[in-house]
Amino acid sequence: RQASVSGQPVDRPSTGIIAILPKKKKFVRSARKLEAAGVIFKKLKDSNNVFHLSFSGGVLSLPEFELNETSEGLLMNMVAFERMHPESDGGVTSFMSFMDAIIDTAEDVSILGKAGIVTNNLGSDEAAAKIFNKLGVVEMFSPFDK
Repeated sequence: RQASVSGQPVDRPSTGIIAILPKKKKFVRSARKLEAAGVIFKKLKDSNNVFHLSFSGGVLSLPEFELNETSEGLLMNMVAFERMHPESDGGVTSFMSFMDAIIDTAEDVSILGKAGIVTNNLGSDEAAAKIFNKLGVVEMFSPFDK
């Protein structure tokens, strides 16, 4: 099967490696735009799945997410690990893609921080936004893809 990004064919590597690809069209708006539209952000409580989220009655509930100097490498490795295992459900990759969609700028990180969702120990909201935006353009090709 030919891989594509935004309708343009991309050569699929023969082994599972990371490819930096152009950003895909977003179907989920940024936290700032969602908040302006009336969406309320809340920290999800008591979830057995750290990557679970829910949306009901205009309330988007997300798990608390702490960022520090090791977060980028850890998240990249989690995505890579997930993509290299055929039994994986893709939860980490899906969650990170969603977080990239709602975080475009430092303002989005600030909104999620005020809601208790993002705990940013990086020193600036710009640095936190960059982590999510970098991970959003990383796409893993798995040798198990059909």
